[in-house]
Amino acid sequence: MRGFKVNFRILIAQFCCILFGLVLVLRMIQINFNQSDFLVEKGINQYGQLKTIPTKRGKIYDRNGELLAISAEAYSVFVRPSVFKKNPHNWNRLESYLGQTAGYIEKRINNTQSDKFTYLQPRLLAPQTMQQIMDLELKGLGKELRYQRFYPQREALAHLIGYTNDEHVGQEGIELIFDDYLSGKNGKKKVFLDAKGREIASSDMIVPMVPGKDLFLTVDHRAQFYSNEILIESLKFHEADSGSIMIIDSGTGEIIAMVNAPTFNPNSRATFEAYRVRNRAVTDSYEPGSTLKPFVIAAALENRVLNPLSKINTSPGLLTIGNWKIGDGRDHGIITVEQILEKSSNVGVAKISDRLTGDGVLGILGRFGFGEYTGAMLPGESTGHFPEQRRMNFLKKRSLSFGYGISVTTAQLARAYSVFANHGYLKDLKITKDLISREAAQIVSRKTSNQILNMLKKAVLQGTGKLARIDSFDVSGKTGTVRKAKADGYSNEEHTVFFAGILPTKTTNYVCVVVIDNPRVNGSTGGNVAAPIFSKLMRELIRTFALEPPYNSSNLQGEI
Repeated sequence: MRGFKVNFRILIAQFCCILFGLVLVLRMIQINFNQSDFLVEKGINQYGQLKTIPTKRGKIYDRNGELLAISAEAYSVFVRPSVFKKNPHNWNRLESYLGQTAGYIEKRINNTQSDKFTYLQPRLLAPQTMQQIMDLELKGLGKELRYQRFYPQREALAHLIGYTNDEHVGQEGIELIFDDYLSGKNGKKKVFLDAKGREIASSDMIVPMVPGKDLFLTVDHRAQFYSNEILIESLKFHEADSGSIMIIDSGTGEIIAMVNAPTFNPNSRATFEAYRVRNRAVTDSYEPGSTLKPFVIAAALENRVLNPLSKINTSPGLLTIGNWKIGDGRDHGIITVEQILEKSSNVGVAKISDRLTGDGVLGILGRFGFGEYTGAMLPGESTGHFPEQRRMNFLKKRSLSFGYGISVTTAQLARAYSVFANHGYLKDLKITKDLISREAAQIVSRKTSNQILNMLKKAVLQGTGKLARIDSFDVSGKTGTVRKAKADGYSNEEHTVFFAGILPTKTTNYVCVVVIDNPRVNGSTGGNVAAPIFSKLMRELIRTFALEPPYNSSNLQGEI
């Protein structure tokens, strides 16, 4: 009887175990068939998260493959405040690695509104610094891979290249206009975390990462460097407010160099002041003064109202335009059209404009690209101010003839002067070789173009542009000096000065425009300020590029 009771208890225990096991099996079957998707999703949501995998932004190179912009690995530091603030050990060392003062971390943690996640500071950290921080083994602290843009050429290409923000998005210059091309697409994948929030596993990419594409520009970093150095030195020497230099290959329209001063360092946010960041070569427009005279004379030649040897009486060297008296500084008497350009006679060119209609003057200026975009597609580009035909009258036409009443950018002026080096053809400016441009258009005859070019050559050889001369090279060019407009009229003390020149070489012709705003000492005209800058810079270009003069000057001469 006793043994039977023992066996009965065993049977009951066995039955309970079998019943419990059967219930578990049935529940597992139910979950597998009815609730598996729901529970798997719940587990993934609880212990998994979608992680962004940053892509690497494309590099930017100059025309020779010299690196201009690159993205380097960098890290942001984040913490989970609920865990991190429980252990303040080594916070002082962390603050020193972050470059912050004592008490920064405590203040940062106390001011956050989330106990789950917050960035410890916005500034990105180098991999070496990040490793030092991770070696502290602080609980609740993590790192996030990002990329930081670096510009090896610093100030020399700042205005052209631009910069990116903390999210690696282009903000100015090339970085902005080619942002989609350079940036690529970030990837996404699911990662799984343990109970402490540590990553323990990851799945395949949900959204594939697309790397950014590299970009090659038309500029030459050496020409940029020398242009930047010479411009900054010149501004200091003349105590000027600002300046711009632009060099283009007239045969292709490619921009070889484009610099402005004051400038900034794209690697240092502290230098990002509005007056430094502005790309003046395309954003700022000026009344061009005497640099506009060749285009008015071209209009007269095209319309066959004059030829280069036609004579104009400029006596007594003074002309009244409304309430404004303009002069040549001396009485040149009766001089030829080409001498008007050589001596930069305001009276002479005003009298030439008298033989043209307002439409004839504005028509030729419009054909040379004034009042329109240059094709370079750079951010913030201005079209300048172009006079309206309906407002044009005799007095305005006269003042327009020597560069007042119209405003142009440095880029527009360089593009317009390239016509004289291209036998009358106007081309769009290009900043990348792959940029689609409009077809070159012949806007004046080859004969007119070459006649103007020969006049510009004489303006350098024996005229106002003498200080732009370069041994063995037949430089052509024109100076310009403009009184700055003020609220109460034009200033007698403040000027903007110009030199627009053409350097002929064996392989191509380079056009260079120099603009200096408000020089105060050591000269105040285009002839003694801007022309020497052109000469100095072109000598460096000749040396650096190993340029040779043409075999003869036939490619820059024609019928007269």
